[in-house]
Amino acid sequence: MVLLLRVYRITTEIEAYQQKLQEYEQALNQAIQYEYPLKEEIREELKRYQHVLELGEEDVARTEEKLVRQREANQYHLNLSQSPNQDTLIIPTHKTVKRITMRLQLVIIITTFLGSLLVGYYLPYECFSGWKLPYSPSITLPPKPTDSGASEPTDSGASEPTDSGASEPTETAKPVQNK
Repeated sequence: MVLLLRVYRITTEIEAYQQKLQEYEQALNQAIQYEYPLKEEIREELKRYQHVLELGEEDVARTEEKLVRQREANQYHLNLSQSPNQDTLIIPTHKTVKRITMRLQLVIIITTFLGSLLVGYYLPYECFSGWKLPYSPSITLPPKPTDSGASEPTDSGASEPTDSGASEPTETAKPVQNK
């Protein structure tokens, strides 16, 4: 039971100390917002307030360091938003990098698609005449009509074609004589 009372009393003292430290932090934060860097007379007032609250030097130093860092970070972001300097390095967040990456991937996909369309449209068909696509049916085109104009009826192949001189000359094989 005595141990329980001691634990309760220590816990209460810690909570009271934390409450006092929080009050000091609020006072210091107001002073920093009012004027930074702090003037010597304001520092003396804060030192007196620290002694009234019975706060340790280390806790007060940590609190002051934390608030000063927050103030400088806020001031840095405020300066960036008001007038960005060309010498300032801005490090993008993970979300920004992911968004930019996704946009670049989309641009690459679109340009690849458009490039393939342009290549297929502008390259002459003769370049691809020997290519056969897999599983494509072969298409046979009918022969070109001749320029003779009228078509003559033919017997069902019973007679041989006559040589009227209009057809192309055929080359006959001549025997080679050895001397």
